[in-house]
Amino acid sequence: MKLIYSLLLILCGLVITNAQKTFTVQGTVQDFHDKTMLENAVVTLGDFSAKTDKSGKFSFNKIPSGNYTLIAKHPDCNDYTENVGVTQDVQLSITLEHHVQDIETVTIHGNHKSNGSLIVKTLDKSEIERNSTDNLGNLLSKISGVSALKTGGNISKPIIHGLYGSRISILNNGVKLAEQEWGVEHAPNVDINNFQHIDVIKGASALKYGSDAIGGVVVMEPEIFPKKDTIKGSIGLSGISNGRGLALDADVAKVWKNGWAVKSGGSIKKLGDQSAPDYNLKNTGMDFSSFNFTVQNNTYEKGISFDYYLTNQNIGILRDSHVSTTGDYDRAMTANVPVYSGNFSYEIDNPRQVIEHHLTKVSAFKRFSTIGKLSATYSYQYNHRQEYDIRRGELKDTPSLDLELMTHQFNLNNLLEREKWSLETGIDGSFQNNYSDPATKARRLIPNYDKYSAGAYSVFKYKISNHFNFEAGARYDFTRYDVTKWYDKSDWEQRYSGIFPEFYVKTDQNRILTRPQLNYNNVSFNAGLEYHPSSSFDLKFNYAKVGRSPNVAELFSDGLHHSA
Repeated sequence: MKLIYSLLLILCGLVITNAQKTFTVQGTVQDFHDKTMLENAVVTLGDFSAKTDKSGKFSFNKIPSGNYTLIAKHPDCNDYTENVGVTQDVQLSITLEHHVQDIETVTIHGNHKSNGSLIVKTLDKSEIERNSTDNLGNLLSKISGVSALKTGGNISKPIIHGLYGSRISILNNGVKLAEQEWGVEHAPNVDINNFQHIDVIKGASALKYGSDAIGGVVVMEPEIFPKKDTIKGSIGLSGISNGRGLALDADVAKVWKNGWAVKSGGSIKKLGDQSAPDYNLKNTGMDFSSFNFTVQNNTYEKGISFDYYLTNQNIGILRDSHVSTTGDYDRAMTANVPVYSGNFSYEIDNPRQVIEHHLTKVSAFKRFSTIGKLSATYSYQYNHRQEYDIRRGELKDTPSLDLELMTHQFNLNNLLEREKWSLETGIDGSFQNNYSDPATKARRLIPNYDKYSAGAYSVFKYKISNHFNFEAGARYDFTRYDVTKWYDKSDWEQRYSGIFPEFYVKTDQNRILTRPQLNYNNVSFNAGLEYHPSSSFDLKFNYAKVGRSPNVAELFSDGLHHSA
């Protein structure tokens, strides 16, 4: 019996000794994408709790052996959960999806997230809503350094530090607008109510949008949906005194917590003749409508999105501005009251512009802990522009200019971010086909052409200190034009045949068919330094050397046009 008691006592001692044996569990908590160590992250291991220090480290001492649930939390991060078995000392490395607010932001204000020295100014949603009946050019003119080139009250295009048209780029949800931007009275085909904020940017980061953006880039970004189950919508009704107009815009979105979202919206605007203090401005009305649709599934680590935008515009051109002789011009400039004043009307007659623009986009991204965020975007745009002049007889209802522009674009982009620096690199390519309809019975202002473009870019940003930021970028572009153009025989022989004989294809009576094929290579670079000692003082230095290819209007435009 004594032997049995002795064995039981020894066995119980072994069990007690083993139960009292403890271990150490320690580790680090860091940012998923830039590997920054996260301070003040709360880590719980069963009933034990600890906070990370400035180095992102945490430690648990005297943890009994067993199985535990480890949870790591940090502000603006998704919680991290892991089952941990403790049978020895444990070393852990925890990665959190920090900056998750970038996905869940609902309201972005004037101090929108700045990535270095590139953002000149941001217009937030409240500013857009206050000017919901305006066009993009008029809206951007509220920014210092940006003005508007206007043709009447309804046609306006932005000027950034004196440059406009093909010398600036306009991005609709990451897609560069492809339209007939060469005309001074060709306004951007967008609805400003579709966007949450609009940025005007310059600097090295602008190179990612193309070397032709010498003046700068206008970036229009839609709403980023919150990650929660909700349905939301808005409706706006506005009256416009000059023109006795009415504008209605509405949208509705259904959002799910798992990242899925569906949104649709649109707007309509109707304006009649505008007026000066003493008389009516005949044929200055406007019909505008837009529609947009989005379906997406986005989380912090990956996402995919389909977007569609449509705008339709019917814009009247002031009747008295359409002149054909020097006498007409003199009368239009000196008359106290316009010759064609008349009474107020909602009717839109010639001269006028009818523009239809479609944009379809498919994009996807994936974040990797090693190589950063990889994004791919494909887009297709269709732009149909018709311009009606004062024509007589059977050509009265036939446009004098009828252009169809189809554009395919593809971009592959990689963004690698670390605590002090980031590197963004990408390639893009596009194909564009322009068709000028001969049914206009007028000389083709812009010829038929195919345009092939390809580019590669890299932008480096470095945070020198809390007050100094540095960025530098470089880009290479290749552009090829394949053009089909007719010349009058006399013009060809007098001006071009001796200089460009290789363009000749054939002669058809008194017309010469040519096929110019032109290649352009451009290298651009940009470097900038920002000094930002306080919220009220910001100093930027920038040096750039940019080369761009001429647009097709600069090379081949021929004939009469509203802007000429």
